[in-house]
Amino acid sequence: MHPLHSFGWSERLQLLIDSHADDHTHTLEPARVVAERGDCLEVMTERGPELADRTGQLRFAADDARGLPVVGDWVGLRRHGDRPRIAHVFDRTSSLIRKQSGRAARPQVVAANLDVIFLITSANDEFNPRRIERYLSAVIGGGAQPVVVVNKIDLSDEPDRFLAQARGLMPGLEVFGTSALDGRGVAAFDPWLEQRLTLGFVGSSGVGKSSLLNRIAGEEVQATLVLRRDDTGRHTTTHRELFAVPGRQALIVDTPGMREFGIWATAGVSAVFGDVEGLLGRCRFRDCRHETEPGCALLDAIDAGELTASRLKAWRKLQRELHHLESRTHEAVDWRERRRRRRFARKVRRVQEEKRRMR
Repeated sequence: MHPLHSFGWSERLQLLIDSHADDHTHTLEPARVVAERGDCLEVMTERGPELADRTGQLRFAADDARGLPVVGDWVGLRRHGDRPRIAHVFDRTSSLIRKQSGRAARPQVVAANLDVIFLITSANDEFNPRRIERYLSAVIGGGAQPVVVVNKIDLSDEPDRFLAQARGLMPGLEVFGTSALDGRGVAAFDPWLEQRLTLGFVGSSGVGKSSLLNRIAGEEVQATLVLRRDDTGRHTTTHRELFAVPGRQALIVDTPGMREFGIWATAGVSAVFGDVEGLLGRCRFRDCRHETEPGCALLDAIDAGELTASRLKAWRKLQRELHHLESRTHEAVDWRERRRRRRFARKVRRVQEEKRRMR
């Protein structure tokens, strides 16, 4: 058995690594990124956990943040002395990407190579169907399976109401309720925990991700703080980290609470809003904006009770956001190209000046 078997090693990875041998005597040493540690990353190697730096070549070759290693990635190491350096990021099977906070149109990879991502929310005022739709779009678009977990059902007199709302967001969506406080519903995680999978926990701050992880593990692997009077937990997870669950085959990546989750790509939106996009093209007018036009299939569906106005509003908002993101991305690409050309022009002038001085 391979030393990294318990961290998800597979024959596919062996083939990837063999294909990246750079000469007849040196190959990349495999490792998996398990945590962020300031400016470096903690990786699990055949020797055990080690801290590793990113090579300058890797940073230079990356077009944006998507080319840099994150928690869950399989990477290739080179050793210079005792400290390994990450020289290559192997192809991902999935990735959870969001728009980086702020005005700049930049992607942020939250985690990579996750098989199932649990979208944790809670049975209180934090529950927000529109936010769940965003998470679902990103998870599906990134290639992972989403599961919605409504935590803190002990706080609600009507937990089934929250579960029903979540199930209504997408056909076939798996949803279950839990209470990290008293353990209710936590056994629903068992089918995934008994498989060699990498699972992810994502959600807003205070929904109980770390508490659920501790309950599943049977010990405190993530620190949590007591609840405030408004029933929201103070999340103390400050970085992403991959945990091996004692007595289970699965691995879990816990993530810090995210106050906002900007959509980065369109891939998953169609799957989540299939009820809306399935009506597109049926309107009377080809250029229908789905606002006040007569014969609009989407507005007719609302009148018929087949679609809710809030659902259509959420779809419109995401479409506007994606359009804005696309325009900002094009602007950023154009700016980088102009900067590259300016640098090249300066280099040419320096060479020409040097040649003139040598004459």
